[in-house]
Amino acid sequence: MSRRSYIYWYPLLLALAWIAAWLVNLDLRSAWHWAVTTDAIYWIAMKFLIWLIPVCTLILVVERKNLVDFLELRRFWKGTAWALLAGLVVLAADFLIGAHSSVKHFALPEPNAVFLNGVVMAPITEEITFRGFFLERLQLNGMSFWIGNLLTSVVFVAMHIIGWSFQGRIGSPVHLVQMVAPVLFLSLLFGWLKQKTGSLNAPLVFHILNNFYGFALKSA
Repeated sequence: MSRRSYIYWYPLLLALAWIAAWLVNLDLRSAWHWAVTTDAIYWIAMKFLIWLIPVCTLILVVERKNLVDFLELRRFWKGTAWALLAGLVVLAADFLIGAHSSVKHFALPEPNAVFLNGVVMAPITEEITFRGFFLERLQLNGMSFWIGNLLTSVVFVAMHIIGWSFQGRIGSPVHLVQMVAPVLFLSLLFGWLKQKTGSLNAPLVFHILNNFYGFALKSA
C-alpha cells in the first residue's frame, strides 16, 4: 500500500477499532459494574491506544515526518487568538438562541476523570486525528481543501454516531439530524480555522472551549 493510498483505508480501520472498543466497554461494564470514573479512565486509555499512538506512528514511520511539522503544531498565539474569537462568537450565538427554549446558567464543572476525558482528551485526540493527520494527508494527496474538509467532517460525524448508537442516544431520524447538524458545522469550522491560520492550535483550542462550554452550561 502506497504512502498516498493508505489514508483512504484509515477511517474504516479506525471505525472498526472504535466499535470493538465499545463492545469491550459494554462487556466490562456489565461484568464489573464499574463507576463513572473508571469508565472515563477506560476511554482515555482507548484514545491513546486506538487514536493517538497509531497516528503518531504513521506520521513518524510512514510519512517520515516530524510530528510538530506534519501536524502544524505551530503559530500558537495566532491559532489561539482565532480560536477565541471564533469560539466566543459561535458559543455566544448558541447561548442566546438556546435561551429562547430554556433558562440557562453556567456552573464550573468538577475537574475529575470525566472532565479530563471530555474537555481535554477528546479535543486533543480528535484534532490530531482529523484536522492534523487525516485532512493534511488528503491535501498532500492533491485533494482540494473544501472537499477534504467535507470528507474529514463526514468521518468525524460518523465516529460520533458510533458512540451515540452504543449509548442509546439516537432516537428518530429528525433527532439524529438535530444531533449531526451542529457536529458537522463545528467540524467544518475547525477545518477552516486550521487552513486559515496554518496552525492546529486554532481548532484545538476552539474544540476545548466548545467542550468546556458543554460541560459548564446548565439548564435551570
